Amino acid sequence: MTREAEKLHRILRNTNFTLDYMKMAEEVAKKSDCLSRQVGAVLVGDNFLFEMANTSVNNPESCKKDGQCLRRKMGIPSGERLELCRIIHAEVSVIIQALRFTKTTTGATLYVTCPPCNICAHIIVGTGIKKVIYRGDYPGNGLDALIRGGVEVERY
Repeated sequence: MTREAEKLHRILRNTNFTLDYMKMAEEVAKKSDCLSRQVGAVLVGDNFLFEMANTSVNNPESCKKDGQCLRRKMGIPSGERLELCRIIHAEVSVIIQALRFTKTTTGATLYVTCPPCNICAHIIVGTGIKKVIYRGDYPGNGLDALIRGGVEVERY
């Protein structure tokens, strides 16, 4: 767990974990590199914070550096042609970090500031995350894939 995650986890200890973890996801989303959609994710197991992440740049030629989103520049609607995106989605980023440091995501709950896309949904199912709590909307989301995969889904 990163120092930032440890610090926020200590600050936000009380009985309303869902509210606390959603607040953490929203805070980390504010630091996103994505110009189009700032997403934050927090992964928790048994009320122990595994990790948190946001949409982050996976390419030195970032949209922030260019001052515009590559997909928007090409006129691609939100939720489409995600393979062109220069960022790593927050859901994938938090899973990668958790697997690097805790070696498991099985049985965890993912708090995310918008519903996962279809690609992220399949990754969530494959890594054994048991529940996704999300806010907001996202065109072309993967909520059906999560449900079919046995993941409990809750809109916050």
